[in-house]
Amino acid sequence: MRHVRPGFLSMLTVALAMAGAFVVAGYAGALHPLGDSFSVLRVIAGLVTGILGLAALLLRARLAGALGLMLAGVAAGPILLDYRATAGPGTGPVVTVYSKNLWAPLPDAGPLLDDIAAVAPDIVLLQEVSTDNNVILRQLAGSFPHQHLCPFSRWSGIAILSRWPLSQTACSDERALALARATTPQGELWLGSVHLPWPYPHTMTQHIESALAVLGRVQGPAIVGGDFNMPGWGRPVARIAEASGTQRVGPYLGSFSFGPFSLPIDTILSTGSGIAERRPLLGSDHNGIVARVRP
Repeated sequence: MRHVRPGFLSMLTVALAMAGAFVVAGYAGALHPLGDSFSVLRVIAGLVTGILGLAALLLRARLAGALGLMLAGVAAGPILLDYRATAGPGTGPVVTVYSKNLWAPLPDAGPLLDDIAAVAPDIVLLQEVSTDNNVILRQLAGSFPHQHLCPFSRWSGIAILSRWPLSQTACSDERALALARATTPQGELWLGSVHLPWPYPHTMTQHIESALAVLGRVQGPAIVGGDFNMPGWGRPVARIAEASGTQRVGPYLGSFSFGPFSLPIDTILSTGSGIAERRPLLGSDHNGIVARVRP
């Protein structure tokens, strides 16, 4: 192997230390909300750390290389093990849920309406229902006559649309959650539509607390989904899941583009088992997520 200049190896070591620190910081959300922000890019940080660690090993910087590969495993290992994890056993017929961040200035809802008709869901969870696109609620009223809208601002309404009657509706104080209880042929089913802000330095933490205050009334079968602005492996999603007694349905599904990467920040949770799939963008900046669950 050719001689490696000390300066190059020093730069590699510094870069590896920075990437590794990013991975570690992503697990520190309980200490400071900045940790939750780092966790959004945990997979990317783990990939970079692994590549730099392998390079260090090839250049015979064995300690730095081993630490880099170990931290890459810390980042990617739990996600890979949990990639296809799904909610626990459920009973009864399948409930189909379609979750979608509309994108507030959605210019044409026609393709989305066609896709919803093709999927024929029982429940539709919508985020970014705005004064520009809220006509979609009227357009879907024939198939989903029972609707609950929390109009947090002119661009950030959160809605639940159902084939079945809704009761005990509620909205979180901060923009975070619309909640309703549906009376299905098989019994009562809690429904939550989520739209959290981005994490620190934005205000996700206080909005989660607002959502948790409302979710405290959930008892029994439940489906909660939407735009968490946080991947399913993040601590904020885990807090919502714990409060509602739910788990993620299906694999991690990329739903929002971040450069060449697609972040899985739209998620559906349920108290029962199920499968999930990603739908096209259809004029939005988020992919829709469809889950078929036995809550």
